[in-house]
Amino acid sequence: MNTAFLLIIAPPLEWMLGRGKFALLLAVSVLATSGLIYIAGNQAGVGLSGFCYGVLGTFAVLALRRKDLLDRTSVQVVWSWIAVGWAGTLLIPGISILGHLGGFLGGLLFGLAAVRPGARLRAWVPVPPKNRAQQGDQPFPGENGSVPPAGQEERRHGEP
Repeated sequence: MNTAFLLIIAPPLEWMLGRGKFALLLAVSVLATSGLIYIAGNQAGVGLSGFCYGVLGTFAVLALRRKDLLDRTSVQVVWSWIAVGWAGTLLIPGISILGHLGGFLGGLLFGLAAVRPGARLRAWVPVPPKNRAQQGDQPFPGENGSVPPAGQEERRHGEP
């Protein structure tokens, strides 16, 4: 479950942050997860879910502080993942609440440091090319010939 989650939601965040910051998010999330489990639960904990919640925590900061980097649909997806994740954490027996909380808090703290206003990050939804050139952003993978974002579908001549 955690691997599938990361394969779906982590690539956009890695694209926006860059590989170095994304690797640092991994380290911060894992340390926050392990630290909270050890301190509050006085036990050891291992798993990928703390990193998953670190990704969610950083996405939450992005959705709140950097509205220029995510389109509205992506923000709705982020909040939906957060809601479903926490519902599962609280309702499914045997899940490490401390582990998820530690990862989420680690992701929030990382996001507050890395996603500050003015930080150089890449938008997930492409901005018009003339604006991108002014911002110095790199082209997006598969941009030419890729499916445009919702609401920006290519129109044929004569269609409204």
